[in-house]
Amino acid sequence: MTTRWQKSSFSSGNGGENCVELARLPGGRVLLRESTRPGTVLDGSRARGAALLAAVKQERFAPLPRPRPRRSPPLSRTGH
Repeated sequence: MTTRWQKSSFSSGNGGENCVELARLPGGRVLLRESTRPGTVLDGSRARGAALLAAVKQERFAPLPRPRPRRSPPLSRTGH
């Protein structure tokens, strides 16, 4: 069976790249992926997919924290 991916209608302004894609499978399963990383796929039920989309629309996700700069570990005073 070939999976048929559907792109978001909001993705048309960037030449079709960097799109969120959705596929519906038998049994109520829904797949979600980013077009630039097609190998990474979220797999869930329609209810979970709808809950995720509702949360995104309601902006219920906090911004991701900025990574802290990496520091070298302190050197041992004994030279070891």
